[in-house]
Amino acid sequence: MTFPLHTPIDLLLIEDTEADARLIQAILLEDAPQGFHVVRAASLGEGLRLLESAAFDLVLLDLSLPDSQGLDGLASLRARHPLVPVVVLTGLADDALALTAMQQGAQDYMVKGQGSNELLRRSIRYAMERSNAERSLRRSEATFRAVFENAGLGILLLDDQARILSLNPRLTELLAQPAGKTPPPPLLALVEEENHPAFLRNFRRLLDGRMDGFSLELRFLPQEGRVMRWGAATVSLVRAPDGQPQFAVMMVEDITARKSLEEQLRLAAKVVEATSEGIIITDRERRIIHVNPAFTRLTGYAPHEALGADPSLLSSGRHDQAFYDHLWQSISEEGGWSGEIWNRRKDGQLIAEWLNISAVRNDSGQLSNYVAVFSDITRRKQDEERLSHRAHHDPLTGLPNRALFTERLDHAIARSMRNQLNLAVLFLDLDLFKQINDSLGHLAGDTLLQQVAERLTRTVRAEDTVARLGGDEFTLILEDIGDFRDAAKVAQKILEQFAIPFPLNGQPCQVSTSIGIGLYPKDATTPETLLHAADEAMYAAKKQGRDSFRFASADLSEQAFEHNALEQALARAVDNGQMQVYYQPMIDLTDGRVMGAEALLRWQHPEIGLMAPRQFLPLATETGLIRPLGRWIMDQAFGQAAQWRQSHPGLHIAINVSRTELLDQGFLARVEELLARHGLPPAAVEIDISESVALEALPATVTALEALRLLGLHVALDDFGTDHTDFRLLHSLPVDVVKIAPAHIRALNHSGDQARLVRSAIAMARDLNIRVLAKAVETSAQFTFLQNRHCHGAQGFLFSRPVPAGEFAPLLDRILAPK
Repeated sequence: MTFPLHTPIDLLLIEDTEADARLIQAILLEDAPQGFHVVRAASLGEGLRLLESAAFDLVLLDLSLPDSQGLDGLASLRARHPLVPVVVLTGLADDALALTAMQQGAQDYMVKGQGSNELLRRSIRYAMERSNAERSLRRSEATFRAVFENAGLGILLLDDQARILSLNPRLTELLAQPAGKTPPPPLLALVEEENHPAFLRNFRRLLDGRMDGFSLELRFLPQEGRVMRWGAATVSLVRAPDGQPQFAVMMVEDITARKSLEEQLRLAAKVVEATSEGIIITDRERRIIHVNPAFTRLTGYAPHEALGADPSLLSSGRHDQAFYDHLWQSISEEGGWSGEIWNRRKDGQLIAEWLNISAVRNDSGQLSNYVAVFSDITRRKQDEERLSHRAHHDPLTGLPNRALFTERLDHAIARSMRNQLNLAVLFLDLDLFKQINDSLGHLAGDTLLQQVAERLTRTVRAEDTVARLGGDEFTLILEDIGDFRDAAKVAQKILEQFAIPFPLNGQPCQVSTSIGIGLYPKDATTPETLLHAADEAMYAAKKQGRDSFRFASADLSEQAFEHNALEQALARAVDNGQMQVYYQPMIDLTDGRVMGAEALLRWQHPEIGLMAPRQFLPLATETGLIRPLGRWIMDQAFGQAAQWRQSHPGLHIAINVSRTELLDQGFLARVEELLARHGLPPAAVEIDISESVALEALPATVTALEALRLLGLHVALDDFGTDHTDFRLLHSLPVDVVKIAPAHIRALNHSGDQARLVRSAIAMARDLNIRVLAKAVETSAQFTFLQNRHCHGAQGFLFSRPVPAGEFAPLLDRILAPK
């Protein structure tokens, strides 16, 4: 509480003498600007009662009262109202009495009848100021004491010799010092000796004024009950007004837990640095923030190369995305993952690892880091793989043995059953192998078996299985085959490989094999029965002359034989002069004249007779013979067209091209070469592709067709509507002509839907500036319908069947349209 100095002052005058009281009141009331409100009491008792009922800023106390003499009245007043400032009034000029009064709490004294009016007012003002100052000091002391006693930090006061003057309760508790009047020990008696030099050095500099304060960490000596072993101390100095040191204040924070944690972290860091296991720590975004030396030793990556990178820089490529998705899902749901993984060192070497990954969360439960710990198990894995390989592979050839073959066949049948696929088992037995062993020796026999294993492995796909059951018996598993013909092809390739002599003892040795084929699910549905079926078929092949293959089903063997014979005949057909080109005229519906010819391939088979393309082109596509056949018909047709154009310059030739040819990278160059050879302008050639070809690989098809048009050739979409009628195809393909499929034309006579479809196709094509040709026109009614709908051209038996070149020439000068 601060008393007012410039507002009206409430003053209690305790004076029994009337004259003195009036005089004092008069003096005070003369100071109107300052303002005093004076209340008089004639006795000490009355004054004390007034103090109980009202608040006064100051008391003027006469020391000579009816109920109190001398300093007793002052003592009574101070005892009951110690905070009210008092100025004593005395009738005696007694300095000793005045000094005693002030020692007992009076702020000032005055001798009645002496001094001026101003002196009285100044005395009152001084008394109030001094009282306020004392009150502020007491309040500051109380505040400091409250802070000192109740602070959460330890506080102690030191003299200039670093002796403890006082400790607050918190520090007493932390240091387990006995409470009470026992003097505390010197500060340094509580502190480890290793801290003494630094503390004393800084304390001296503080006392000398060379620093305002200092901070340091102190390690306290162990003692029973002492909970603080480490403290963070901050020391400052309090000086007297003359600048001399009075005492030092040291504030101490208990950092024992922090230092313990730091020690644990230091030990953990040493463990991390010293462990033989690689350690990676990432942030929550999986960016590497720390690696240990073992990481560098195991991976070859220096810390600066790894920090900031994603751990995927170690990815080996041996695991698919599903593996990593499962790994991170486990970490997300379960907090961690453990297992074997393959990674790749910086030098490219693969390493097998046992990996533990843990997600780390902060105190709020939020993900903060990932920690990965891994060890190199490559050598162990290699040892395991070597043992497993020895247990499941033939030591001579390195092929799977009977145990592994049976296991794979069991899995293959399960997959085929689940996915409704076909598979084949081929059983091979070398013909007359015993004679080779007997004549050339067992070493030569072993060499032959190794060479057979190599040739068989080269012949099949990587996903197929080649195994050696023992002796001269080999087996193959062919998964996901289309039908029996795929198995027959592989068997035929194997026979062709065996037709090449085997070098043994420096000499070529002719060796053949007999092959039996069992099919799942046609012949058997279990590993044992399927292998038995193939085995029986192999013996059938041996009985029928060796160096051949047989199916477990006799009917399939016959079909395979016929298929193989047809394939071999087709391969020789061009050289044997059996291939012919027929031409069917394309009619302009505006005048009925021939505007072009479609070149059609025919095979004059010596036994079957004349074969249409549908009878052999699928086989040609399947075997890859479509390329040489396509080149041959194009060469023939271009030459014939160039000859006819000498007399009929407007004639053009149409040739159907397969998907295999169209997407062949060398196709465009072959077309250019043949055009140049025969002097045929590109505009005289129309390349036809079927609707199915266009749909199989639409983007690649568009690119190929655009290249042909850029060269100057015309492009036609053949058999439009065969698979499904999608008019959007006309927008997406760069074509000049659309040819309506025969099925739609044949149905014109009896289907209104077909008529509407044909009308729509013609109308849309014309809108797109695409010419329209109708195929398989066979009746006058069809002709009339097409002509009335402004179809550009037609082709079919109504005009002419496909005929050889010699029969086609006379048609060029005739009007073939019906009249």
